[in-house]
Amino acid sequence: MPRTLHARLDRSIRTRLHTLYEARDTLGVRRDAESLHALRIAIRRLHSLIAPLKDQPGLRRLARFDRRIKRVLTLTNPLRDAGVRAEWLDRLNYSRQRLGLVPPVPAELGACLQRCQLRQPGRIGRRLKKTGDKKLERILRHSVQRTERRLNTLLAKADLGSVGLGKQHEARLAAKRLRYQAELYADWLDDDRLASLLPVCKALQETLGDLRDLALLAQHVGHDPASQLAQALAVARQQAATAAAQAWQAAHRHFRHA
Repeated sequence: MPRTLHARLDRSIRTRLHTLYEARDTLGVRRDAESLHALRIAIRRLHSLIAPLKDQPGLRRLARFDRRIKRVLTLTNPLRDAGVRAEWLDRLNYSRQRLGLVPPVPAELGACLQRCQLRQPGRIGRRLKKTGDKKLERILRHSVQRTERRLNTLLAKADLGSVGLGKQHEARLAAKRLRYQAELYADWLDDDRLASLLPVCKALQETLGDLRDLALLAQHVGHDPASQLAQALAVARQQAATAAAQAWQAAHRHFRHA
């Protein structure tokens, strides 16, 4: 592992670009839920890495690239949601074939995937070196602090039940962003406090995600309370709500005492 921050950033960008290209090519051959998930994770992790850098002088090409990969996320959101609904149906022992849950693949997805290419990545590395480690550290810390402040604000209320669905969704996204930042930067910045946020953010992201996914599934299965699926779904939603409330309270306490 390189010792300088600019070299670590450069190496990480190259590694994550390679992961993205592999996931993109795999999805072009095998359009299944696993390949789609791998692509979306690769994009989100790469976005978290380059987002703090993209507005810096000499690195604006990262902003154009970031817009392209985020467009892929937007196009594949319906496919991702359908895949998650199918997984929940399997977990609830319900045949997914009984529900029309698979949306068509967007026509422009193939072209968007091909545009996910960052040319001459070596220029990025040279620009990072020119920027200097001290400035890069300030940029990364500022990005983390901004995300942390946003999540802290969203966690102001200790009771999840008093928080609207929109704010819950924002908190899930902020927790995911902070989790990815902590995974990358805690070691680079030698920041133990940032590392301590990892399990908190992961639990919050995953439990709020389950709660949202089950709510979306409920919208697709109808409203017959006597049906076997509706009853199983009601139990799953209650369990997810309990887990999310516990994770929310734990995060609320952690951030108030951080």
